[in-house]
Amino acid sequence: MTLSATWDRIETSEDAGLEAYVVRPANSNLHAIVMLHEVLGVNEAIRDAANVMGEEGYLVAVPDLFWRMQPRVDLGYDKEQVKIAFSYSERFDERSGVEDIAATVRHIRATSPAIKFIHLLGFCLGGRLAVLGAQDRNVASAISLYGVGIERHLGALTSAACPLQLHFAGKDRWVPNSAVATIEQASSDRDIEIHIYPDANHGFFPRKRPGYDPAAADAAWARIRAFVQRVSSR
Repeated sequence: MTLSATWDRIETSEDAGLEAYVVRPANSNLHAIVMLHEVLGVNEAIRDAANVMGEEGYLVAVPDLFWRMQPRVDLGYDKEQVKIAFSYSERFDERSGVEDIAATVRHIRATSPAIKFIHLLGFCLGGRLAVLGAQDRNVASAISLYGVGIERHLGALTSAACPLQLHFAGKDRWVPNSAVATIEQASSDRDIEIHIYPDANHGFFPRKRPGYDPAAADAAWARIRAFVQRVSSR
């Protein structure tokens, strides 16, 4: 499918600096995904994941959540780059990040009025932010892949305004099985799907990321697509 990819300026209350990498398919399926990056920023692996989803008809917008510290952070996976990434993560303000996500949702509504459903989808840090952003009533669903620290925000699971889908890796050193168990307990009696990939490691989804696990990624993507269709048919 033919795609266009641009960096869009996003209007915020601060009126400065926020951009999003936006992939627009030639033939839209009327769904948009606000993709929330991990601690390495809007890097090649995340842009590639956005392009892959765009090829299936999704409009995908990836807000540059670290823009207040450094615009367009784009880091790799070697030891030094990861060290830099954690320095950004430690200084990152979650509340401002959630506001930026909401601004990106509004941008999609304003610039692509044909879109019927907007979904949040995040990785690692972005996986936690997808859960925190799920209180936005303009969002149809929120999807988290190996979200780090969700167990510290259990109230966000119960206050979500939309269905949630959470994916965890069984061998994830950043999201231990004890954290997943806590999240599962807090998710009972809620519209929250939880999927665990016993043999996968953290970062299993983007195909250009070290640790990419094709079997787990394919299974997760199939579940994500089915979930998106389910919540939009209610």
